[in-house]
Amino acid sequence: MAAGTFFQKRIDTLERRVLRIILRKTGGNIRQAAKMIDERRSRLYRMMRRHGLNPDDFRHADPR
Repeated sequence: MAAGTFFQKRIDTLERRVLRIILRKTGGNIRQAAKMIDERRSRLYRMMRRHGLNPDDFRHADPR
């Protein structure tokens, strides 16, 4: 495996983990998640799409 491929896979894995953590902490709120990582919402949506993440999967059920 080429070094570039190895590092890209590691970066992708770490990016996905960070996105999942942030989405859990914000309950799937994209505006808050984007603010936490100082990123535009449009870029956050692209990152989520690339990793197959859906914000609805992180939204908390209404506790009422």
